Amino acid sequence: MEPFDAIGDFDRGTFARTDASEQGHSSDQRAIVVRLVNHDGRIRAHPIAAHEGLSLLRDITASPRGDGLHGHHASQAYALLKLRGEHVTIRTEKGARVGRNRVEGIDSFWSHARNWMQPYRTVPRRYFHLYLAEACYRYNHREEDLGPLLLTLMQTLSIHEIRPILVRDA
Repeated sequence: MEPFDAIGDFDRGTFARTDASEQGHSSDQRAIVVRLVNHDGRIRAHPIAAHEGLSLLRDITASPRGDGLHGHHASQAYALLKLRGEHVTIRTEKGARVGRNRVEGIDSFWSHARNWMQPYRTVPRRYFHLYLAEACYRYNHREEDLGPLLLTLMQTLSIHEIRPILVRDA
């Protein structure tokens, strides 16, 4: 998974709510946009280039959803995540948490990913691709025992194959 470019200089109203802790901060807003694709029940996350993300923001901010998903349909959606400094902000869902019995698809994955990353509250942007990849892997294999799957991966991949994706320059 490639690094996520930051986009900035957009309207403060783009985000559905503003945390009280953010009051008094500069009006320069930055975010990342993630394309989520559902292919035969498997979710994949793709980074969006800054210029493409800014153009998407202009199209999707007319009616933002409170959960950060935009332009949603059964096979593709865009997630908008706010940056605070060099950290990606993970917000909690409004209302009660939902469990595994939720309808399959992008909404279900996004709920899973946010619940998985929310205890961290913020994730360093340079490592965000790893957190998101882990959430995708866990979601796509949620009905399987992860132990044997991870053991197989560790036995077949060398550190030289994965080292280039571990740390990205932000």
